[in-house]
Amino acid sequence: MFEWLDKRLLIREALCKPSLPRGRSSWQYFPGFMTFILFFSQFITGIWLSFNFSLVSLSDHSSFMFKLHHVGAHLLLFFMTLQVLRNLFVGSYQQPREFHWLLLISVFLLTWLNYYLSLLMRPEIDEKTYLAIKWLYNFSFATDYLPRDGKMTISQLKNVFVLHALVIPMITYSLFVCYLWLLQRTGLECRNKD
Repeated sequence: MFEWLDKRLLIREALCKPSLPRGRSSWQYFPGFMTFILFFSQFITGIWLSFNFSLVSLSDHSSFMFKLHHVGAHLLLFFMTLQVLRNLFVGSYQQPREFHWLLLISVFLLTWLNYYLSLLMRPEIDEKTYLAIKWLYNFSFATDYLPRDGKMTISQLKNVFVLHALVIPMITYSLFVCYLWLLQRTGLECRNKD
């Protein structure tokens, strides 16, 4: 059974081939490694928080899992920004790795959008939430989902929750898996020396 599956998916080659280079330059892969770990952490804590989320009274925002999810989001954005900058400076957006770059930028932008949506689910509207709402009002499709008088209705909160916890993460994680698969197939090094 495994041989049949291995012939089609090349599992043994993917697991046995060393993917990280050794030596002095290995530190530059740390932001990508941390991004991977934090994506996994956000996935687990997000599922945990989804099971405990209540639309009527917002769930306990002082719980350990909420704090872990909140801090993890900030760290994810930080390390993902470092990863994007690293790829930009190394030149991995050039041929033949344009598709890597497009996937990375798509995941990066969707992660930022998800962060902005998380600001809308806060129980109180503070300055950070107000700025997120002001920024999101620039998009015409989002005006129906945003609060007008400083309070979100239950239907608006439900729509934002579905976007934040289901739709955008599904798209983001699908693109992230495609990005990891592409990295596994082509390797981490950018070999475009002419």
